[in-house]
Amino acid sequence: MLNNLWNWCLKNWKALGVAFGGLAAFLIGSKRQKDKNKDDVILLDQTMREAVFVEKAHKEERRKLIKAELKYQIAMQELDKKYDDKNSKLERDKDHVYKQILARAKNDPDKLDRILEDMGINEVKNETNKK
Repeated sequence: MLNNLWNWCLKNWKALGVAFGGLAAFLIGSKRQKDKNKDDVILLDQTMREAVFVEKAHKEERRKLIKAELKYQIAMQELDKKYDDKNSKLERDKDHVYKQILARAKNDPDKLDRILEDMGINEVKNETNKK
């Protein structure tokens, strides 16, 4: 029986080689597919984390812009109060220039803070932090 099997293997060595080669290719491909699936899961997880991070950064940026808008509105109110005092024309011109500077820095929270500090309006920072 063993001798018959050996003879058959010798006769059909090409077919056996193809069969074993196919089996080896299948096993290697199967392992690679499993590894690829693991990589896909890791990539999906990483993408989801990045999406959450980007969303947080976007929300933070929007929050900063809203704070800057509030600071801008309060600073404009402060400058308008000075107009009610019936100050000299020079003071009104100066306030007009301040309003233009504030309008340019309206969408940049850091620049707006620096300008307000230079103008001496530090109360704005305290009022927005209370809210």
